[in-house]
Amino acid sequence: MAMRALFRFLKARREHRERIARDAGNLLTFLGEGAYDEARGRARSCRERRDQAGFRFWSKVAVEIAKRTGHRVREKVADRYAAGPPSRAGDHRRTSVDREIVSGLVDIAQGIAHLAHGRDGVMAQSVCARVWQLVDLRRLPRENGHGLCGAIEALAAEL
Repeated sequence: MAMRALFRFLKARREHRERIARDAGNLLTFLGEGAYDEARGRARSCRERRDQAGFRFWSKVAVEIAKRTGHRVREKVADRYAAGPPSRAGDHRRTSVDREIVSGLVDIAQGIAHLAHGRDGVMAQSVCARVWQLVDLRRLPRENGHGLCGAIEALAAEL
């Protein structure tokens, strides 16, 4: 009697693992790079509905996807950017120009966010100035900044 219960338990456990592997494979097949995020989203949705079994299942599916793809679990996007690009043979460290461009893009994004929320109409001029700084820093043709500055100025005009 006890052996039968043990075999039922082991069979159920194996079927559960197979289902996790099957769902992970399906998500990878249909969503590719977005499979991990989809599995995490499903787990969060189950947690919000207080469905503990669903939460555990989809979390395990996400971990299975992470194992298959090399995705780092429990790592925030900001942590990946802080670490820099993956090291490769002949890979170079970020230069001061690269760091300045990243900083400038962050400034531009924050300025656009302020404009979108209607916080500061003067912000358009400083955002455009930052765009021109980056265009000059990279020695790009001046035409490259016209489209972005035009869109920013149009957004500011609506305020």
